[in-house]
Amino acid sequence: MSGPIGHTFMYNIILTFIFIVFAFLIGTLTYYKGFKVNNRIVGSIEKYEGYNELALEDIKRTLTNFGYFSGYQDCKNEYKGMYLVEVEGAEHNYCIYASYNPDEPRTYPKSGSYYQYGVLTYMRIDVPLADKIKIPIFTRTNRIYKFSE
Repeated sequence: MSGPIGHTFMYNIILTFIFIVFAFLIGTLTYYKGFKVNNRIVGSIEKYEGYNELALEDIKRTLTNFGYFSGYQDCKNEYKGMYLVEVEGAEHNYCIYASYNPDEPRTYPKSGSYYQYGVLTYMRIDVPLADKIKIPIFTRTNRIYKFSE
């Protein structure tokens, strides 16, 4: 009698272990994709020395080719001490922040100082029993120096 009960318990342990391993793999791959998207956006901003039209075109092209999901943007006006830069016409769900306040030109850095951009993307997990889970991933660019007005 103890044989079938022991086998059922063993099968439950094996199935639970397989479920945990696959959940970990899926989470790791999704997290990797979120960081990869973040790094590509940061790379475009640093390549064009700030968030401008050239950087925006490069970001759109990169994210379209990469297959990053599109959706509603829920960007806050301020995040981790940085201010939201207007992302006009963005078809993908990401937010770009700057260390200066774009609404107040007086806060723009003086000659010889630097500024930074922050990129907020989301790792999205679609779970059948729950709603979509969005985990934010935030990355800062390297210092971008402004030498002239």
